[in-house]
Amino acid sequence: MGITAWIMFLYPEGVLIGSSQMREAFMMSLAGISLYGLLLYSQDRKLSGIGVVVGALLTSLPISTLFTVILLGVLISIVLVLDRGRILQNWKLWIVFGILLIVGLGVIWILGERLYPEGASNPLDLISHWLVFAARWEQRTTAISSGWFAKILNRSPEWSHFWLILGYGTVQPFLPAAVIATGNWTWRIVAIWRAVGWTVLLVLLLYALVRAAKKIRINYIPFGISLIVWLIVMIAAYRGGGDQWDNPRYRVSFIVLQASLAGWVWNRQKQNPDPWLKRILVGVCLVFAWFVPWYLRRYSSFFTWNVVDLFKTLGLGFATAVLYWIWDWARGKKDFHVNDL
Repeated sequence: MGITAWIMFLYPEGVLIGSSQMREAFMMSLAGISLYGLLLYSQDRKLSGIGVVVGALLTSLPISTLFTVILLGVLISIVLVLDRGRILQNWKLWIVFGILLIVGLGVIWILGERLYPEGASNPLDLISHWLVFAARWEQRTTAISSGWFAKILNRSPEWSHFWLILGYGTVQPFLPAAVIATGNWTWRIVAIWRAVGWTVLLVLLLYALVRAAKKIRINYIPFGISLIVWLIVMIAAYRGGGDQWDNPRYRVSFIVLQASLAGWVWNRQKQNPDPWLKRILVGVCLVFAWFVPWYLRRYSSFFTWNVVDLFKTLGLGFATAVLYWIWDWARGKKDFHVNDL
């Protein structure tokens, strides 16, 4: 818990959003409160825990109905993970869930025009606006504001655009770009600070999925939480359209889950060190390192670099990372064995 608290306290995006007038400043707190209530009930079966969850959901409803729906979905997913799916065998739960779903959809149906600026005639319309049309607008904005990204999209097949946006949004704020980009030094420092924070957290989240997947039966809970966290990251990347401000803003709403998973990684690594944490960290750094000359070529008229294709740069980065993993494995084969978690 201590590591999780420190991550939430120091995480750059959380500090920026928490000190702003954005709705995500409230969402971060409400997500944390609802998760605390859920854990309180799951551990001690205290009805006060359910009261905390309901209170957080009702409080978030007027702030953002869509966030409330997503938060409810996340909480239900966590319940399934903690219970290992056994709760699905309880028919009473299905009745309660069905009633809540009908009530929730009814509220959205009735108040749809008030909940979304452009109006919506039904819940599917509302979700479609948020996920599809808004995402397309974000993608168009990203392409217009970034000339090189527009060129990449123009030179790429249509089917790859979704994956390019998803990958671009996932790494935002991108550390090599933040370090090399020119501009006011105050904003450059802020950009580097944000990028360093997300890069470190990104490494821990990547490794959490790897470590939990080694022995799914033993680590069912962290593996399930990892899938939930990465689904949130992907939705934020898609909804944000790769924007370096909106995408991290959507993602940070659930920083409590990301910090909890990172805290689990930190504690497990201290108890039983695993070489793959270092390998993933170095691998990410190597992939990012190939973008340094790529960005230097863009921002400096004195620097020349022949590899300008994005896919070639990514290929070089991944190839370098794989070669490093092979070398590190060969150097210490005893570390290759799967550790008991």
